[in-house]
Amino acid sequence: MKGLNDRFSAEPAAGPWPPGELHWLSPKLAIAAVCSPAGWRRVFAAGIRAVVDLDEDGNDQGPSVRGLGMRYVRLCISGSPMPLADDLHIIAAWIGDRMAGDGPVLVRDGGARFNAGLIGAAALVRGGLPPGVAMRALARSVPERSLDAEQQAELARFAATYEAEPPWGQRPSPGKQP
Repeated sequence: MKGLNDRFSAEPAAGPWPPGELHWLSPKLAIAAVCSPAGWRRVFAAGIRAVVDLDEDGNDQGPSVRGLGMRYVRLCISGSPMPLADDLHIIAAWIGDRMAGDGPVLVRDGGARFNAGLIGAAALVRGGLPPGVAMRALARSVPERSLDAEQQAELARFAATYEAEPPWGQRPSPGKQP
């Protein structure tokens, strides 16, 4: 297993990543490739309570996921090869809110591009990690995949325009500045 101090590769890894396997970026955030409809029970048993679905397979997994009591949002980014910084703000906010209130979140992606990794890293940045540390956490969790140069640039744009929220589940006291 790679440590957080290992160097992050700027070049995307070749080949698909293991389907159905949860890759934990933090105790409350996981990413995975395509999950079969029957696999949602295992996802729930692993503690996941909300799902961001990026898969463009045409099969809406919402009824299966919601039927187990998990929150679900499906994002279709087929018009764009990846989520842009503005999209990342919205998605990372949804993930942060779910982690603070519902529990662990899964970002599911079956596409050739590693957009689940981009969204996961953006959520970590929103939670207060510097982008480089978020990318190292991603590389540690999914060593066979990495963000490409364009995705790294979009994560940097997101981070440059984002003011970190207090740690998930913690809000500043009224009248106190964070």
